Amino acid sequence: MARFDVGHPNAFVQPVGEQCDQWAYRLVTGYKMQAGSALLHVRFETQVLRITLADSQSVIAVDRLNYALRTGSGVNVTVLNALELLDRQNDVIAACGKSRSGLPASVLSTMVSVEFAPDENVPLIRPDTLEIVFVRRQHIVDCELDGRNTNPANVFKDPILSESPAPVTRPNVGAANSITNNFGLACSDSEDETKDNDTSTVQANISLVRLQNRSLRKRTREADAVDDDLFLPDDTDLPVFPTSGYAHASSFRPSQMKKQVHDAISHPSLIGKNAQAVLESAQQGSRTKFLATRPVLRLSYDLSFGIRGLSLMHFQRFIQELEQNTSSATGSMTNFGRSNALQPATAPTSINEIVDAFNTLLLFAEGFYNSTVYNFIKTGAVFMMRFAVLSRPDAATCNRLVFWINSKLGKFRSQIIAANIQTAALVGLEFTRNDDHLLELYQAQQDRQRIAQLSIKSTRTPGSTRPSSTRDPRMTKVSSVPRELLAMLPKQGNKTMCMRFLSKKGCTGPAPGQCSDPNRAHFKPLALPADAKTFIDKTFLGLGPDFQDL
Repeated sequence: MARFDVGHPNAFVQPVGEQCDQWAYRLVTGYKMQAGSALLHVRFETQVLRITLADSQSVIAVDRLNYALRTGSGVNVTVLNALELLDRQNDVIAACGKSRSGLPASVLSTMVSVEFAPDENVPLIRPDTLEIVFVRRQHIVDCELDGRNTNPANVFKDPILSESPAPVTRPNVGAANSITNNFGLACSDSEDETKDNDTSTVQANISLVRLQNRSLRKRTREADAVDDDLFLPDDTDLPVFPTSGYAHASSFRPSQMKKQVHDAISHPSLIGKNAQAVLESAQQGSRTKFLATRPVLRLSYDLSFGIRGLSLMHFQRFIQELEQNTSSATGSMTNFGRSNALQPATAPTSINEIVDAFNTLLLFAEGFYNSTVYNFIKTGAVFMMRFAVLSRPDAATCNRLVFWINSKLGKFRSQIIAANIQTAALVGLEFTRNDDHLLELYQAQQDRQRIAQLSIKSTRTPGSTRPSSTRDPRMTKVSSVPRELLAMLPKQGNKTMCMRFLSKKGCTGPAPGQCSDPNRAHFKPLALPADAKTFIDKTFLGLGPDFQDL
């Protein structure tokens, strides 16, 4: 956006005269507000003009190199607007930055609109004292192109003009006998000027002018700052500012979306605190009983479960003293950056591991998330504890349960972004056996098992014979359940579910919890195929009272 800077070169659109509506280069020495608009004091050669700023697009603050070359000067604003002039100035800076032997010929021949006069004297304003000095255009170009020139004050000292400096035209301050100082400012003879309070005020004003008119330089990373950069020489015109080494690659810098989600779910004691400090504090907190690696904490900051990578099994209970080898193989524990990637979670082998991970997450949520998130996680933990009492699924089913739980935790985060946390809390009502997503996962598992059974059956040759059994023929019992139905039944390990156990007749085995058939198991499945329910109704008088919800 176009703007002007007091004490810096500026490009103007001529408001009146023969060169009306053409770009020209001037110095702004001051301004004042008059009738709601800015009245600029413009230094042009040896004259001081007053121009009313009616349109902010008609004046642009420029660098000293383009000021010396007068890029676009004399061109009508209709042909070259403010944005196009800025682009051309950037092209000049880029072309000169690549040159090692003065001004490139391409810049003088194609990029500047007026002939370059190297020995012409032009005014500059010192940012520290606001003193107007005259230097040659060639001297400005040499200082801007000399990469070894580390002192920005050298541009105000032309060695050729130092022997016979150009006269400086000063505005009349009123009285002929007025006293002036080295800053070109009118002074008074009052006795109060010798007081220390006035001296400190003048120094404060000088520091303020330095701050407002500091030179624009190439930006550097805060992490690259060294101690030598903090102590600038006395003759520099830049104020000294402390730098910060916080923005390292290993730091945690959440995006705006992450901050939005975290503000909605975070504990009241953590609102407004630094994100890096929050995670470092949680890593060593008393409620953190899992392996709190930096990637896990980074994703826990905004509940990035499901497709975003975080899994419930990342919250398995971890005891540092007993599992030191595991902690050493999980990557850096001090790098919160994205370069420290998340390690895959360990797959559960039993439903007890899922329940333990849920309880560990619930303990962590008590001090890290607000009450709404805590109650949501508690709902899932209670559901899994009740589920573990009624059934003992195999490892494959446990993996699908974890996938289902991660999808619900991820859906909670999605609802916060799409609506609000109150709407997200309704996701807790989906922790039920009759959830559509859970039934779809279970049905897909059954379909894969059926396809596997059929593929094994089709690979057998017609002439192949089964190995002879050493069992007594009198002990052989033919099952009345069709093979197609057996392939559909849920399994616990390598044992098929006993349908008689679910029926009203019940199954009495040699011991409580054991089936009379060694190939069958007593457990309550997540869901029951429709064919199996029909078979139980026809053969065993229907489902028992404890299994009516299947």
